[in-house]
This record gives sequence, C-alpha cells and structure tokens, in this order.
Amino acid sequence: MHNNLNQIVGQRINTLLGKQNKMQKELAQYLGVQDNVISYFCSGSRIPNVIQLKRIAEFFNTTSDYLLGMSDATSRNEDIQDICSFTGLSQSLVVKCHVEMSEKSTSIQRFLSAFGTNDKIADIVSGIGMYKRFTSNPHNCLCDIEGETIEMDMQAIIKTYVSDLFWRIIDEGVEDAEK
Repeated sequence: MHNNLNQIVGQRINTLLGKQNKMQKELAQYLGVQDNVISYFCSGSRIPNVIQLKRIAEFFNTTSDYLLGMSDATSRNEDIQDICSFTGLSQSLVVKCHVEMSEKSTSIQRFLSAFGTNDKIADIVSGIGMYKRFTSNPHNCLCDIEGETIEMDMQAIIKTYVSDLFWRIIDEGVEDAEK
C-alpha cells in the first residue's frame, strides 16, 4: 500500500510538471530541497512529508487530495471538487459545461435540461457500459430486419441504439422547453 501511494504521488507530480511546463529544479528550489529529492518523489522511491505535500500543492495550485490520489480534480475550487466527487464527471467536463452555460449556449442548456429530467439517461449509461464491454470482446448476432436475417456487429447495434436514444432525449427536451 505504501509503495502504491508513493507511485500515485510520483505520477501526479510528474503529470503536473508536464502540464504546467515546470522543471523538477523549480519545484526543488520552491521546497528548499536538493534536485535529486524531487527525482525521488517523481520515481516513487520517496514520498513528501506533510509540509512538503502542502507546499507542492501550493506550487501547482492544486490540492493535496489530488496529489494523494483521493480526487481526480486538480482545481482548488471547492464547488468544482464537490461536483466532480458527487457526479463522477471529470473536471474538464464540469468546467466546459460551466463555460457553455455562462455563455448561454442553447445546445448545452438543452442537453443539461434533458439530462436532468429524463429517466432514459440510465439507459444511455447502461448502453455505454455495454458498448465498452463489446469493444474488448466483439460479438456478432443475427438480426431479423424486415424478414431478412442479417449478421450484425453488437458494438455497432449498441452504438446506434445509444446514439438514437441520446438524440431522442435531446429532441424531447427541446419540445418540452418550447411548450
């Protein structure tokens, strides 16, 4: 378990260094440690102490929860953290939805309106789960279409079903909004 935590912290530090175009040397200077200490953190052979962890989070403008792997949200904004934690949505999706909503994007508003009021969303989620299962284990099935038996890829069938259901929900949401 301890080794796994070292690896998680190391991977998170590496990811943030890359995303923010920062060097290990900069982090070492910020923490007041030798350059090789950051290398040890990044490789997972050592783990920062509590004070170092807090300072690393400040350096990257993230949270210690993210560094420790307890959250996938890098934002320090508690609302974003809570939404991501509660919904399981990625931080980038939450931020994109917020931007679209603040820009009064009608397509995202229609989607979110339909998403929030339609019980068929569970069918979409279930369909996506089935689609992912068939991605790793493809199957064909025989379908009777207008009296003709056709062999079809299950992945294609599920993808079509989920896509059709998604757009029906959006259209229903638009119709309801226009009433």
